[in-house]
This record gives sequence, structure tokens and C-alpha cells, in this order.
Amino acid sequence: MGADQSRPIRLSPRLTHRLRCPRCRSSLSGDLEALSCTRESCGLTFGSVGGVPCLFDEAVSLFSLELAAQSARAKAQESSLRAHVDRILPTLDGNVSGVGNLESLKQRLFRLNARPVILNVGDKHPSAPSLALRRHPDVETVELDVRPSAMTNVLSDPMCLPFEDATFDCVIAIAVLEHIVDPVACVAEFERVLKPGGLVYSDVPFMLEVHAGAFDYMRYTGVGHRNLFRDFEELDSGVTQGPGVALSHSLQSFFLSFVEQNFARFAVKAACRVTLFWLRYFDLYLGKLPGAKDCSLGTYFVGRKDGRRRTPREILDAYGGITPDLFLGRNPEA
Repeated sequence: MGADQSRPIRLSPRLTHRLRCPRCRSSLSGDLEALSCTRESCGLTFGSVGGVPCLFDEAVSLFSLELAAQSARAKAQESSLRAHVDRILPTLDGNVSGVGNLESLKQRLFRLNARPVILNVGDKHPSAPSLALRRHPDVETVELDVRPSAMTNVLSDPMCLPFEDATFDCVIAIAVLEHIVDPVACVAEFERVLKPGGLVYSDVPFMLEVHAGAFDYMRYTGVGHRNLFRDFEELDSGVTQGPGVALSHSLQSFFLSFVEQNFARFAVKAACRVTLFWLRYFDLYLGKLPGAKDCSLGTYFVGRKDGRRRTPREILDAYGGITPDLFLGRNPEA
């Protein structure tokens, strides 16, 4: 039998040695379940949830050890009916480029390092396209999140990553940056912990309803996504989930606006999954067209850390859609 792909992998001694205090960047002492900052003037101490180190600077972060523990308890009590429905009903989502993107990322990564180290922020879904790369036998992966899951092996705020500079060959952040209060600071952290020439893979939503409640702050056009990573060389970018998926989610949101109770919302979502799932198949065609970039549910960006900041003009020139650009006098429809 194969290995359990959802089992968390404990941090290796090599990566444990590179853990740092999220406040002062000093080294840590102790074991993974009870770490403390070695700088006497800082003195932060850190607990754990389910044996996973919980490295939050609770003085500045929205997240904490207690919130992580509450999340773990809520997950344990989650309805089995919901999990069963998730297994049997079709999904509205459809990533038309994820598998190919991650295969291309893998090839680039192994050209960079025969035994790469990856930081995966968020995206702990057991069917995620990135899972095969993250579980590759020649890859060592840190699975970081703000709440516990079956895969997570470090709990921390992405805006204060608890690692030494230049630790990772690659950072993967899928459906993360929309949940970050200060995404520019978060991307700066990605750059800090990447080695020179290291790679970043980001996937963010554009035309998507609010999810995760209050912890949902941002949406990004393709150009906005590129601007977040202005300190990276662009290697690739494009649409992940296109207009068909965006339309199905928009219709679902319309129907959800009529109801408030949890069970009613659950029923509406189930009905929409049964009746609207077919819209995602349009994206197999539409996702390849330039116009899809202006009305997609989400986009991806692949970049390389090169130490050069792009100018605003370079960022604007990266636009690849077809919406008329009247401010700059460029109108493709003319």
C-alpha cells in the first residue's frame, strides 16, 4: 500500500534548526511542542496543537494558539453529512491549468535543486494539484497554515514566517493572499525566506464571492496579481478557473443571498452543485482566450526571485486581456 498522502510529516532536524522567532528572528530552543526564543530581551514562548508547533506573535497577529485549538475542536465536530455530500456531489470548481502549471513548476524546481525544499502556505485540500509535487520523494515540504489540518506541520501567520532567511527553494501559495490583511508584507516574507533564484507559485481569486467570512479581504485582477510580485521575474501567468466557474459561483451567491440559516445555505449550495456544475466545462475552451483574463474566477503567477523591482510601466505592460485601455489611449476595439 502507498503512503498516507494526508498524514502530516514532522519537520526534519535540518528545518527545525532553521526555525526562527516570528518577532525578532532569533533562534529557538526546546522541542517542537514547546519552543522558546533564545533572545533574553524577547523571550516569547510557543505551544503546540496536536504536536504541531504554533509560532504566532500574538501581540500583532490576528491568530493565536487558542484560536488554532478552537479550530481543531470545530474540525473534529464537523458534520459527517457535509463531508459525505462533498464526496458525492459534483463541484462548481474547475482548475483548467493547475495540473500543467505544477508540472512545469516541478521541472523548473528540479533544475534549480535536485533535492528542493518547499514552503506550502495554505492549500491543504487532499486533491490539490500541488500535492504530488509536495509529496515527491526528493522534495522536503513545510506545510504551514494558521489552523490545524491533517497535513499541517507548522502553524504560523504568513505575514511573520518563522524561518531563517533564504531557507526555501520554492513557495506555493494557493488561495492564500485574499485572506491576508497586508498582502504586500506577506509577499515580502515569501521573498525573504526564498533562496536567490527561488521560485514562487501563487493562485488568487478575482471574480469570487466572499468566503472565510471576515477573514476575506482582497481580490486581484491579473495586473493586480502581477503587481503584488513586482520584485520577482515573471516566468508564467494566466487563468486557473475561468468565466464558466465564475458564472456558476455568481449564480450560487445570488441564490444564497435569499437565505441565512446554515441548513438552508447548505441546501442551496447542494442544489447549485447539482444544477450548475456543467458551466465549468466552458472553461476548457474559454480559459485559453485573452478575454478570460478579464472575467475569470482566478489567476496564477509563477515568478523567480531576482532582486529587481519592476516599474509601474512594466507592470501595466504585463496586461494581457482585451478590455479597452482608454486611459493610455490603447483600444483594441478601435
